[in-house]
Parts: sequence; C-alpha cells; structure tokens
Amino acid sequence: MFLFKNKYHIDMNNTHLKLSVIGGTGFLGKFFVETMSKKGIKSKLLIHKQQKIHSNESYFGDILDNASLEKFLQKDDVVVNFTGQIGNNLEDYVKTNLTGSLNLLNSCIAKQVKHVILISTINVYGNNCDTPSIETDPIKPVTLYSLVKSVTEKIYKYYSENLKLNVTILRLSHIYGVDKKIGIISNLISSLESHNALKVSHNGNQERDFLYIDDAIQGIVNTLDCLQDGLTIYNISSEEKISTNNLIKILEKIYDSRIPYEKQNNFPNEKCIWASHQKAKKYINFFPKVKLEDGLQKIILAKKANNDS
Repeated sequence: MFLFKNKYHIDMNNTHLKLSVIGGTGFLGKFFVETMSKKGIKSKLLIHKQQKIHSNESYFGDILDNASLEKFLQKDDVVVNFTGQIGNNLEDYVKTNLTGSLNLLNSCIAKQVKHVILISTINVYGNNCDTPSIETDPIKPVTLYSLVKSVTEKIYKYYSENLKLNVTILRLSHIYGVDKKIGIISNLISSLESHNALKVSHNGNQERDFLYIDDAIQGIVNTLDCLQDGLTIYNISSEEKISTNNLIKILEKIYDSRIPYEKQNNFPNEKCIWASHQKAKKYINFFPKVKLEDGLQKIILAKKANNDS
C-alpha cells in the first residue's frame, strides 16, 4: 500500500515553471531539456562550458562548487539532478555523487527551492531474479556503482526527513536509445560493426530491465506534473527482463548478421536486475510504450540514416 502526504500540481502548460537542471548536457539530461523546450518550458542549466544550449539559460559552474550553486539556484526552483553517472575516473564519480549531493542539498535549503528530483537507478536493489523489485524492498547494492548510488539516496532521504526538503527519487532501469554511447546494447552494436568479439559475463545469462529513452523522459515529465510533499520514490522501468543471449538474438535478427562475442563465466556484477513500475503507473500515470525490439529498430534506423548522410 502506498501512502502519500500532500500532493501539489505543476502546470506543465505553465511556461514560467522555474526548472533548474544539473547534468543537462548528458545523454538523458539533454533529451529531457529538449523535450521540455518543445513543451514551451525553458530550463536553466548548470554546465561546465559557457555556451547556450537549445536557447536555454545557462550558468557556468559545478555541483562541487558551492559558490556556483548559490548563484544558480533561486527560490521556488524545481531542480532535476542528472549528474553522477559512472565514468573512467572513480574519484570523480564518488565526489560528484556524495560531496556534490551535500553541496546541492545545502544550497537548496538555503535558497528555498520548491522540490528536488534525483535521477537514480534500480541497481540499488542489487541482485534479484525472482520478482521485480518494488520501492519498499530493501536496498542491497552489489557493485561500487550501486553502493555509491544507494548512499546518495540516503543523503537525499536525510535532507527530506530531517530538513523538510521535498525530494523525489526516480530509480531508472537501464536506459537505451539513439546516440547512447555506453552500455551493453551500444557495445553489442559496436561489436557487430567492428567485428571485434565482445566479452559477455554470466555466460550471456545476465538479465537486465531495459527502458527506451522516450519512456524514461516521459516518466520524469509525469513526475513533474504530480509532485508530492516530503519524500517520494518511484521505479521508472519496463518491468520486463531479458538476458544478454536473447538480446543478441534480437539484434542479429534485425541486422541479419552474426554478432561476435565470447561468453565468460565471471560475475563482475549482478546476474539479474529488474523492477516493477506499478507505483508509478498508479500515481503518475507512467507506463512504457516502446517495446525493446521497436526501440532497437529505432537505433539501427538512425545509425543507417547517419551513415547515408
């Protein structure tokens, strides 16, 4: 049973919505900013480079720099934080998530923002092969990536429960789409095009919950339209799992070509991660529309169009 405090409505037709985006130049953030612009809602962006992006107001700064956050944030802002994706520099990843979260939330309190939305991951649930994880399940991170994300969530939870900051945590499943440069889908397509064999863990039996970029963005937009006082957590997921072996079969069928890969019986991460979106379906009217095979077709058609141009 899901219980909520007071709900307040953000009019998505209100072009004066004070939307502040951190991490708006990454894969997911950029798509979100573009989507909001099409709705007539301009985002204020905190970015590392001084440049205009999609005619949106931009500020040069860093989530690790308190001064730039104080300048960037304003009273009654709705903040969406896309930062904190893992990269090659582990130290930067930890700092961005942990120190960055403390900096951001302290600034949000000081500037009296209306709401903060954290983009997190269903990986925080850890290994789960039986039933799709729900928001009340215990957090059992297995990898360093999910451990840092789970600690980040706890920081947000603390600020919401103890300092009365309105917080929504969105746990997204594995996002894929056109222009996505990392992840198993991108790696498999690259392997097919380069003819270099990709090593797959768990002998190809690893299972993941994949969500197309359009559906992920719709989940965030729907959340904006129905924010809750206090702390709220939603899974934004497909609620379906597929193994790497079956993913390879789908891609080979679409390409009509074999993908070179090598199975490995190693276990560097979770064998299975998937999550239920029933809570999000009930309270923010979220349900994914793009089936995996259709999403993969979109990626491949876009790649072919780029190659032909």
